[in-house]
Amino acid sequence: MRERLPVLDRRTYRWTDRLTKLAGVLAVAVALEVGIVSGGGIALALAGVVLALSTVPIETTPATDAGSTDAFEGEPT
Repeated sequence: MRERLPVLDRRTYRWTDRLTKLAGVLAVAVALEVGIVSGGGIALALAGVVLALSTVPIETTPATDAGSTDAFEGEPT
């Protein structure tokens, strides 16, 4: 069985999300200042994008069909 990863509480996650987005934008801005066509600029831009997207939640369970008219368990029919 897989071990569950620790989950941040809402407030901590919100601040972590804000800080990673800000750091990502800062890295892209520095990349543009350095020169986006240089090797360092490309590396900084890619690192900024990865950092900014690092806290985006990824859905791992398949979505249910929203168009289904079947009653869900516990719902009156």
